[in-house]
Amino acid sequence: MKPTYEDLEAELKLTKQELDQTKVELHKALKLLKIALDKIAEFEEKLNANSRNSSKPPSTDKKGNTPPSPPKTRNKRKGFTRALFPPEKVDKHVECTHDNCPHCGSSSIQLSDIAPEIWQQAELPEVKAIVTEYNLQKYSCNSCGQNSTANLPEGVPYSAFGPKLMGLIVTLTGVFHLAKREAISLIKDLYDVDMGLGSIPNIEERVAKALDLVYERIHQFVINSKFCKHFDETG
Repeated sequence: MKPTYEDLEAELKLTKQELDQTKVELHKALKLLKIALDKIAEFEEKLNANSRNSSKPPSTDKKGNTPPSPPKTRNKRKGFTRALFPPEKVDKHVECTHDNCPHCGSSSIQLSDIAPEIWQQAELPEVKAIVTEYNLQKYSCNSCGQNSTANLPEGVPYSAFGPKLMGLIVTLTGVFHLAKREAISLIKDLYDVDMGLGSIPNIEERVAKALDLVYERIHQFVINSKFCKHFDETG
């Protein structure tokens, strides 16, 4: 039976659809092939790079008559156990025990003759600033009529901050070069002491003046020392 015109037209339409679909898939395949070829060319360029055609140093160039060196194998480092603190440095002991067997849950367990495993942990103590209140008594003289106020104990500066706290502040800003705001934040976090931004330069100036005599003594010792002579290798 000869195909009709309608059958031929339907078959031709189906063939055209299949051809169009094939063109689309071929176009996608060509794009993927181009990307793959570009990548291969990029890898080959990197593989063939040397000191003449790139910024690589000459020491990385491979000689033509030398086979590629095998990759180096590094030996694994042995672990080292941290030395235990001596007994006199241990502040607290905690006994860790079992009530039940961790494997089967049985309560029929007994202590082993094997020495217990010792696990030491160092931790920072909880600290807070020591706040001392000085009551400076007021006096009036019956003889001259003048009023006076008691002085602070010897060695106590007229400051809202003690010598150790001031020493820590200037160490943070002068030795460790912390910014003033960072030093204030650290003091607040560690000791719960609020400080104003203007307090830092005042503390630095006060400590610098207190150390003037010490600096002068060190200066004079160095100047008068025989080790200071002929530093420039002259007579």
